[in-house]
Amino acid sequence: MKSQGMTKPELLAVILILLGITVVAGFNFSASEVKARDVQRKNDVSYIGDALKEYREDFRFYPKSVDSKILGCGSGLDFFPCEWGNPIGRLRDPDFGGPLPQDPLSSEGYRYVYLSNRQDIQVLGHLERKDTDEYNEDIEERGIMCGTKVCNFGLTNKHPSTLSKELDIPLLDYDATESAILK
Repeated sequence: MKSQGMTKPELLAVILILLGITVVAGFNFSASEVKARDVQRKNDVSYIGDALKEYREDFRFYPKSVDSKILGCGSGLDFFPCEWGNPIGRLRDPDFGGPLPQDPLSSEGYRYVYLSNRQDIQVLGHLERKDTDEYNEDIEERGIMCGTKVCNFGLTNKHPSTLSKELDIPLLDYDATESAILK
C-alpha cells in the first residue's frame, strides 16, 4: 500500500495548529516587550532619583525644573534644561555618568517629567501596564502629560511612607499637606 501523504483535512488541521501557536507566541512576545519597557521606566526613574539625591547632598538643594526638565546641563553659571537621552553635563561632579535616561518609547512621544521647587522633587513617567504596584491612579488624575501619555507613576523625596499621597498633589501644596500629615 502506497502512502499518499496528508489528506486535505489533516493538512488544514496542521496549518491551524501552527497558526494558533504563532498567534499565542506573538501575543506573549508583545506582552513581554511591554513589561520590559515598564521595568526600564521604573529603573530609569529610580536612577534619576538617586542622582538627584546625590546632587542635593552636594549642593543642599535640588536643581530647578524648566519645561518638566532638569535645569542642570552646561557648565559654569550657564545652565540650560537637560534633554532626556542626551549627556547631562555637570549635574554631579564629576558628572552624571552618561546620558540622562529617556523613555524606551521616546520615539513615540513618551517622556519623563521632572518637577522641582528646589527643596522637593517629583520624577514622573507613564507605565503601559496598570497592574503593577507602582501604577498610581492619583497621579494619573492630576493630568500631567509625560509627552503624549498621562503620567501615572513616579517618585518624590517626601515622606516615603506616604509616597502615593505626596505624588497626587502639586509641589506648591507640599507645605499644607505636610502640616496636615503631621497633625
